[in-house]
Amino acid sequence: RLSTSDLRDALHKSVDASRKVLQRDVIDLLQVHNLNTADAADPQVGEAMESLRQQGKVRFLGASVY
Repeated sequence: RLSTSDLRDALHKSVDASRKVLQRDVIDLLQVHNLNTADAADPQVGEAMESLRQQGKVRFLGASVY
């Protein structure tokens, strides 16, 4: 399992790489999939995603357990 700081770094790197490939300043939707119960309940996961929204890198956030 990734530590919170590793998860935050992985999310930020992934979003930055996607923005570069897509040649976009902003991604409309950051959708994470297959969160386990512990990660979904961890407020730091949401905070990591929210920080991307606050930085203007993504517009909307979503999560799926399927």
